[in-house]
This record gives sequence, structure tokens and C-alpha cells, in this order.
Amino acid sequence: MSTTVPGKTIRDPLWNTIHLDATAVRIVDTPEFQRLRYIRQLGLAHLVYPGATHTRFDHALGVYHLTSVALRHLRDRGGVAPEAW
Repeated sequence: MSTTVPGKTIRDPLWNTIHLDATAVRIVDTPEFQRLRYIRQLGLAHLVYPGATHTRFDHALGVYHLTSVALRHLRDRGGVAPEAW
């Protein structure tokens, strides 16, 4: 039996799907990262606009996704050295 953590795919309403590698899964699964679920990105806006439920957790996953996409594009175009990956 392998002890490695496989990657995960997360369904996101904004980015559709976010693919996490094994390292990102280990980070997201920490209690410190999970606490971000309860910190609202938009303050009390959810009281006026029920659909405004964006949290720091959602924000962090979106940032991870955009950073992964940007690094992938740079790597494909030769802008990032393989050591940076």
C-alpha cells in the first residue's frame, strides 16, 4: 500500500475545476488552512447579498489555480527554469 497522497480535483464555481497536486493536498488538509473556510472575504456583504459567500479558503484555492496556470504557461514557453518548478 502506498503512503503517498494522490492529487485531487476540486469543483469551483468560478474556475470550474482546480487540480491539486499531492503537495497542495497535504497543505490544504492542514487544520490551519481549513480555518480559512470560516473567514469571509467580503465581510458582512452576505447579509445583504446571500450569494456573496466568498471565503479566504475559496480565494486561496483560486490563487493556487491561477499561479499553477501562469507557471505552466511560462514553463511551456521557456520562461521558467525547470529548477523553479
